[in-house]
Parts: sequence; C-alpha cells; structure tokens
Amino acid sequence: MKKIILMLTLILVFSLAISVIAAEYPNQPINVVVQYSAGGGTDTVIRAIASAMERNSDFMFNVSNQPGANGSIATDFVKNKPADGYWLLGVSQYDRGLRVMDYVDFTPWKEFQYFKMGNSLECIAVSTDSPIKTFDQFIEMAKENPGKLKISNSGIGGVWHLGMELIASKAGIKVEAVPYGGGAPATLAAIKGEVDAVSSGLHEQVEFIKAGRLRPLAVVTKEPYNVAGYGEVPAVMEFLPEMEAFLPYGGIYSLAVRRDTPVEIIEKLKELFIKASKDPKLEEMFAKRSFKLAPLVGKEVDKKAALNESLAAWMMWDLGLGEVDPAELGIPTLDEFDAWWPPADYEPKL
Repeated sequence: MKKIILMLTLILVFSLAISVIAAEYPNQPINVVVQYSAGGGTDTVIRAIASAMERNSDFMFNVSNQPGANGSIATDFVKNKPADGYWLLGVSQYDRGLRVMDYVDFTPWKEFQYFKMGNSLECIAVSTDSPIKTFDQFIEMAKENPGKLKISNSGIGGVWHLGMELIASKAGIKVEAVPYGGGAPATLAAIKGEVDAVSSGLHEQVEFIKAGRLRPLAVVTKEPYNVAGYGEVPAVMEFLPEMEAFLPYGGIYSLAVRRDTPVEIIEKLKELFIKASKDPKLEEMFAKRSFKLAPLVGKEVDKKAALNESLAAWMMWDLGLGEVDPAELGIPTLDEFDAWWPPADYEPKL
C-alpha cells in the first residue's frame, strides 16, 4: 500500500512539475535548426515562418543551420537535444527518405511532431513551341510513345523526379527522366527544346510562363492555380483524381519538435503556428514565390508524413536508389497504406 501511495505521489509531483514548466514556457529563446545551408530555399522559408511566429507572440527564435546528408545531420542533432520545446527542426519533406537511405535508424514521423506550413508546387510545363497544348495531350502522347517522352527534373530521386514518377504511375504511362543540376536548368532545358517537358517547381517556371516561353500544362494541386500576369493553370486533380491523397505536391516546409515534449508545450507551439500561418507578411512571401500556404497539424500531418515516407521509400527502392529494403523497415507500399494506417503502435500527440 505504501508503495502505491509513493508511486501516486511521485506521479502527481511529476505532473505538477510539467504543468509549471509548460506554464512558464518559453522563458528563453527557442532554437530552430534548419536542415540545409543558409540562403537556400528551405532556409529562407523556415526563417520566414520563425519571423511570423515572433511577430505574433512574445516568443524569440534563434535560427541556425546544420546542413548535410540529406537533412539527417540536423534531424539527428535535434533528436538528441532535450524534449523541452526549446529545440525545433526546420525540415523539408518530412525527412521522408532518411530511413530507406540508411541515414537514420529511427522513424522520423514517430520521433517528431511536424507542423507543416506549406508547399512549393510541382508544375508540368512545355515550351510554347511544343505541339503539346494540354495535360490530356501530354498523357495521350506518353501512352502512344511509352518511355519516349523526355522529362527534365532537378535530379534523380529529387522531389520533382519522384513527383513525375507518381504522376506516371497514376496515369499508367512511362516517360524518360532526364536529370539536370537543379530545377532552374531543368526548366531551361524544356525552353531550349532539349526535352519534351519539364517537371519542376512552379516558382522556377513562373517568369518564363509570364514571358510566353513556357506553357504550363498542370500544377500538381487539387485546385487550379492563378499565376498573376498569365492566368489560371489547371490542377492535376482535374485529370488524375487518384492523386488526391498526395496533393498539393512539391517541396514541403515544416517545423518539428520532439514528440516526447510535454503535450502542453506542443499545444502552445501549435496555437502559435496556426496564428503565424495567417500572418500577412508570410502570406505575401508565399504568394510572391508561387507557393501554397497550406498549414497542417495533428493527426492529419502525422498521416501525411507517413504517406510521404511510403511514397519516397518505395519509389527510391524501385529506382535502385535506396540502401535498405522498405519491406524490412515495415514501410507499407502505397497500395497497402490505407489498410495499414494507423499502425498498431500509433498514438496521436494532438
């Protein structure tokens, strides 16, 4: 009986201590560690998110960079910091490819609670000289010439390459992936006629679209996207409704906190994050970059992170890019995902 009373007392004391810590949080600056180099796209967006959170609170944020190994250096660094809410990860793509590449020995979406702010957007485009006028025609031509259409991308295994592979799998087509050293040169390759089409970010295409040098066939979203100075670009959802679970597709910009952080602290971060998502300056920045502001938190973002790992892991493995068989890691295929989610050991944090 004494042991039970002692145990209950300890639990009560611990709970009260956590409540006090959460009530005082934050009483010092919060560190945000970005996975990529200063000045790059991910760094710029993460710093803008942190600034929006500062503007909408009395919180202070210190942003630093820990680039390397596809983001795993920063991810591992933050994972090994205290679970006190003072260390956040500035993350791209939910760390979705780290396990299959053997960069980490843990499941990122189980170790971190993500707060997704938005996406850059994949767009399939052709030169204005191309005989391909619509996305329907693009799919039709690819079906008539299996494996013959050349599609440029920013690099094999990158976000735009995997996005095109996903489209191809859902459309029942085969295309030839032609990698370039980034989205910008991949876009120029389409303009020059080196390839039949480009799969890259709308933000990398938009000035050429406005200048009449590129014709956007579809943006990989649920709804059409209005490009100022050009007009409405059709949504891929119009042509491939089976893509819905993955939309919008593109670069994914998030903050993440260790999942074992006290839930009261995670709730505070969530409330501030949602408030920051409505910040006019952040909205303006996303619009200027042709990004989509699409905040996601809680169970919804957990599912998206797991789904994105399934997508990336199996595509990379099938392309011969993975180091570890996803089946050995217990990662379901896309066909298995809906029956698998949620896994037996899953517990939502929010």
